[in-house]
Amino acid sequence: MRIKLRGIYSLALARLVMDAGHEIVDPTSEVARVLGLTQGVLPEEILVQDRYTLHGVDLIGESEKVWEILRLFQLRLFDTVLVRLDPDEEMDGWVRATVEFPGASKAHLDRIRGTMVPTVDKHHRLKIVDPKAVSKFEQAIRDGSSGSGGQEDLFQELVMGALARGGSVRLEHVRVGSRPPRPREAVLLEVTSNGFVAKRRLSPGWYDGLDMPIEEGDYAITEVREGAWSVRHVYYSASGVLKGEYHNINTPVELYPYGARYVDLEVDVVKRPGEPPFVVDRERLELLARQGYVSEELKRKALDTANGIMERLSS
Repeated sequence: MRIKLRGIYSLALARLVMDAGHEIVDPTSEVARVLGLTQGVLPEEILVQDRYTLHGVDLIGESEKVWEILRLFQLRLFDTVLVRLDPDEEMDGWVRATVEFPGASKAHLDRIRGTMVPTVDKHHRLKIVDPKAVSKFEQAIRDGSSGSGGQEDLFQELVMGALARGGSVRLEHVRVGSRPPRPREAVLLEVTSNGFVAKRRLSPGWYDGLDMPIEEGDYAITEVREGAWSVRHVYYSASGVLKGEYHNINTPVELYPYGARYVDLEVDVVKRPGEPPFVVDRERLELLARQGYVSEELKRKALDTANGIMERLSS
């Protein structure tokens, strides 16, 4: 298949799709230089370009071919998620697949890129945060004026330092099949070595899993850890009485200067005070896997994570 790549993931994806037997057409100058490619004359069958959020790509082409490349991504980058699938506005019979590269996918793309050119740890995430700082650091590595020892310092400076200076955080809780999510804003209580704790006031409504009303003054304490496959929310009444807790199962948490981002994998572990924990919405995750939005491997990882939390809360 002839594939045209554009955006911050181009070099790593070029290596990935070429290893699977596909052809790169109209390569960027960096891809052409690193992989020794020449400009071709044939048009692409699939266009792969950055999403506006930079947290993944859009795949544009004929439906069957788009699904083939999506399956390749889910095989090699197992937490890749199909967020939306829509008809393409410009080409009849084509579709646009909106694909998210969560934490594990970005990390694997970092490793692929690192086999070809100097690549800072968390390269693709930091390119979203401060592309100039990443390019400067990697140029210093090429010039021999910077070793790998400062890579963690770059993440601390661009992400953790900025996070600690903020008084509030934003949780980008991505849902499959939905429009861009309304971020959950919370007050920052503490920044830890690998995450943060935040407090969020709740609007009156209903706790689905806890099967009780959200009352005036209720609040949630949320614990977020870099790379974690779950996010813990503990709910309290206005007077501080524990109402219960949710463990949201998700793709690995990615920390950013504003807070965190992850994709909700639908299944949750719920615990009411004094009662054993239980799993909810397992059927929603099963449906996502059957429809191809998530891979079978990702589904198994989500269920294994939920079962592990169940065992821990039951002990």
